[in-house]
Amino acid sequence: MVLSRTNEGAADGPRKRAKYDRSLNEVSPTIAKELRTIKASLSASNPQNVTSALYTLAQRLVVREDEHPLTLEDSRVLLAGAWSQASPGLPELFDIWARCTPREASAPISVLVRVLFLLNLDQDNRPSGSTIIKSLLLSPNIHRLTSYFGSTEKNLCFWACRLFGAVSDFNDGQFRKEIFDVFPWGHSALWPMLSMRRKDANAEGNGLTNPPDIRTTLVLLILSFIQPSTHTSIKLSLLDKGDAFSSIFRDIGKDSYALARRILDVSWEGIWGDTRIPFGTKIAAFGDQVLTSVSASRRRVELELTSKHRYQNSMADTKKKDPKANHPSLISRITFSWRCVPDLEVASALKAGGGTLETSTPAIITSLRKTTTMLIPNDDLRQQELALKILEAAPELIPGFWQTSNMTLEPRLSSRWITNIALATKIVALPSPVWSFRSTTARSASSSASPPPYVHSPPPIQAILDSILPVTLSKAALIKGLRSPSAVVRHLTASLLAHSIKKAGEIAEEMQRASEALEEDESMGSWAVGRKELLKDLSSRIPELAEVARMLDLEGGGRKAGENTEGGKIKKQKGKAKPSTIDPNRPDGATASTTAAPSTLVHEVASRLMLYYHKYLPNAVAESYVGVRNIIAPLLEGDQSQRGGTKEKQPPLRTVSQLHGLRLLEEVESYDWSVKIGTKTALYHVLHKQMTTPHAAIRNAG
Repeated sequence: MVLSRTNEGAADGPRKRAKYDRSLNEVSPTIAKELRTIKASLSASNPQNVTSALYTLAQRLVVREDEHPLTLEDSRVLLAGAWSQASPGLPELFDIWARCTPREASAPISVLVRVLFLLNLDQDNRPSGSTIIKSLLLSPNIHRLTSYFGSTEKNLCFWACRLFGAVSDFNDGQFRKEIFDVFPWGHSALWPMLSMRRKDANAEGNGLTNPPDIRTTLVLLILSFIQPSTHTSIKLSLLDKGDAFSSIFRDIGKDSYALARRILDVSWEGIWGDTRIPFGTKIAAFGDQVLTSVSASRRRVELELTSKHRYQNSMADTKKKDPKANHPSLISRITFSWRCVPDLEVASALKAGGGTLETSTPAIITSLRKTTTMLIPNDDLRQQELALKILEAAPELIPGFWQTSNMTLEPRLSSRWITNIALATKIVALPSPVWSFRSTTARSASSSASPPPYVHSPPPIQAILDSILPVTLSKAALIKGLRSPSAVVRHLTASLLAHSIKKAGEIAEEMQRASEALEEDESMGSWAVGRKELLKDLSSRIPELAEVARMLDLEGGGRKAGENTEGGKIKKQKGKAKPSTIDPNRPDGATASTTAAPSTLVHEVASRLMLYYHKYLPNAVAESYVGVRNIIAPLLEGDQSQRGGTKEKQPPLRTVSQLHGLRLLEEVESYDWSVKIGTKTALYHVLHKQMTTPHAAIRNAG
């Protein structure tokens, strides 16, 4: 009798699980009857009857994808185990295979594949499976199997791949090394098989094995050699075999989502996640060929989805979700991981320096440059995230990115421009690459307490400037944005300009430290001259300070209705000013209440711009004349003395603007505090604001 696998005595207390006795000769009557039928069918004298019996047996042992996982009491598992025990090694199956023609050989091979799969499910059946595999690895059998890859019978090629895959996955890769060594990697007919997909490979519901095709089977076999459980030596051997690894990424967008995810996830975990694989080998594996294939597939899928969805919308048939809709997100996520994860990404090679990492840097930059040229980040947040990470790791790619990204930066009130200018601001706001100012050869040897020395000459000033301010954004365009009637356009333009000036100032300060550390001559040193050139060129590409002062004057709420300012003085307009809620700065006639929030935003960024001009571009400030009121305009906002004593709740951003104003006064070298603004002196306004404000930051400033 076959012992039951259920614990019938559970009610009497905990009891050890009954052991399934494999040594017993008796099996269930149903399994015994099937074994006799199999033995009789395989012993038939008519070859056609034997082939038919094998196909019938293969169908009996098939496991559909929706049936996973099988229980150990499943009749197919029991039948495979009983047959392998009754006939160790299944010699009758190998004898039939030896007598088969190539057209008939798929029948015994399909039975072997399914028997090995079922035996692998049960730990107790695996020794029987190992015996079968050892027979398969014998010279006549394995040579016969590898010869099928040159066959014109596609079904035979398919089952040959399935058998190699079944052996590779058996018992957690017990025979993976042997299978890898005997696999015909150099066969000329092998790689065309990676293009043999079903026409409905992307149909909804298609998984990895139901129903499989030749490409899926071969890809899963190759992935078994690089999955995390595989020994590193096998992974390295695979990566050394030319295009064996990169070829699985060709036209990945045509694969089913399940297969595409399997390819990308296993590649990430098995190659990038293996710390024993050298970093240079990883970079070579995921080089231009892989990134080009992946990026091209993503773009093609996105174009197909766009066209298809437009057609579906026109036909009012969008109920069925397209299974390919997940491909762009999946590919972007994995590509992001390949290039932009700490300790494994390009920044490590760029910033670590020295050794083999430094020698691979040119190849990395070339690969990343090609990746950025294929990105279209205008409307895709995934590609924007990827672009930001790549440009942060390799800032020298920023100047070229402005020209290849096809971004619309000419100021206009449109959703496309808002998206592009916001992305450009994020790129400009990336950390300054001041680490590149220091020697690369000494980085690895220097300790954290003693940073490496500066190089003797700075990078090209024009390249630094182009990475700070988009080359496609001219001075006239910036002025147009600052003068736009739309508060949104003014705010976004001023925000980009503020980040550019601040980044240039930080780089200039680092260049000053480099000049001092190298004890350069202020007039002849390369760092000192480069710093002056950087600030001078930046000043020539941005609007004058008067444009910022004009923004402060227009957005300021400090003057009463009917007043304007000229040269720091307030002049009354003729005639009695009538109360009005119409905003004079909006041509559409919007009320002041509807424009209060945008006006506050613009005023804050204009105050910040005024501060950055004085702090980082003193020469540009000296060449322009700005009225006194514009200097302390942020302080006047919300001042009760300028509002006729009316009490109004001050927006939080107004407080930030006032703090910018106090910091601005610290940057002004000479300032006449006795100049009157209205009826009070400038000193009075500053002291009054510090004494009456409820904010500690403003009271303690100055």
